[in-house]
Amino acid sequence: MNKRVLLSLLSLALPIGVLAGLSLFILSMTPDPAPKTLAQTDITIPETVYISPRRYDYRPTTLYLQGRQNIDAQPVSLLSAPLAIMKYHVSTDEYAVCVAEGACPPTEKRAAKTPNLPVTGVSFLDADAYAKWFSAKTGQTWRLPTDQEWVLAAAERYIDIVTIADNPDNPAERWLADYRDVKERSADIDSTPLPLGSFGENSNGIADMTGNVWEWTATCYERLWIDAEAGVQTHLENCGVHIAEGSHRAYISVFIQDAKAGGCSVGVPPANLGFRLVRETTSNGLLSRLKQWL
Repeated sequence: MNKRVLLSLLSLALPIGVLAGLSLFILSMTPDPAPKTLAQTDITIPETVYISPRRYDYRPTTLYLQGRQNIDAQPVSLLSAPLAIMKYHVSTDEYAVCVAEGACPPTEKRAAKTPNLPVTGVSFLDADAYAKWFSAKTGQTWRLPTDQEWVLAAAERYIDIVTIADNPDNPAERWLADYRDVKERSADIDSTPLPLGSFGENSNGIADMTGNVWEWTATCYERLWIDAEAGVQTHLENCGVHIAEGSHRAYISVFIQDAKAGGCSVGVPPANLGFRLVRETTSNGLLSRLKQWL
């Protein structure tokens, strides 16, 4: 039976709370289908992985400052909406079509002879331009994942770095400790982009998470200053800086194509900047509204 018809029948007999719960279950089990190819545009729809709603732990990206002390955000338990995300990064060949049509700027990286490489050397603005172009070409809505969605997709490959400085009252010591931790984790990473799939799949079946390509997210930089005595909180959101996720979380200016040349505000610069997209689904939007009722 069509899932929308089933939901309509249920609405005649069940209270809204029960209906919302059953609707959440039915829709989470039925991902929206996506065509494999679109002949009218000669654009191939990439392979996607569907992640059903689930609970997971997430450490918010907001940076807290109380007095002179930096405070790590505490992990929270989140209930996800369904997520359809590309199994692989956007490739050099896929990005080149957008460049050829004049919708995307060229990358700073020279074209490599090795086939099936992820596109690298792209800024947030470049990745966002590709998402808008690809959405227009396919008639579907594609966008960069939020940081929350990326962490959900990364699963066990997400690396949560929490640093304890010797002197928490000295911000410089904490920054140096963060730098050391990230540098140690990044020391063995070869910065040469490798063919798609070279880093294997995680438990979600998504390839190359936390390999040597950091991925742009749609999440902006946020900082919160806390004055406990005055009971005042000052919040700053700067969307001129976005979060890129890889073997560590990085905050990078949106126009930077190669973080090693500058523009990385925290930690060791990412080896490469690339991206993958998520596809908006009917189920995603409805489930987000249902979650507000539960």
